[in-house]
Amino acid sequence: MNEYQEDFDTAVETLQLITQVITYTFPQDWKFAERFPDKFREFRRAAGRLTHSKDKRIKACGRALKELDRCLSDIDRGFTPARAQRAADAGNRVVETMEVAMHGV
Repeated sequence: MNEYQEDFDTAVETLQLITQVITYTFPQDWKFAERFPDKFREFRRAAGRLTHSKDKRIKACGRALKELDRCLSDIDRGFTPARAQRAADAGNRVVETMEVAMHGV
């Protein structure tokens, strides 16, 4: 688990950044990867490394993070309520899988 700690830290930092963007800007201004390209590049890399874990809990977390990244990319192309709902559902799955993965530590 310790080998993935840095990836989990990157994911948590990015999730906090996403929360700030959602909280303090209007939905039409939600641009994630466009505003913070380096942060989201690292987020994608961390999610990819997590998906290659042999531990199924960590792998599930990585897959949920990749799904969230795809949803955020859709929102970057243009905000719609349906895209926002898909991203919210993906975010809930991320939280659930991270709790399970971190519980095993």
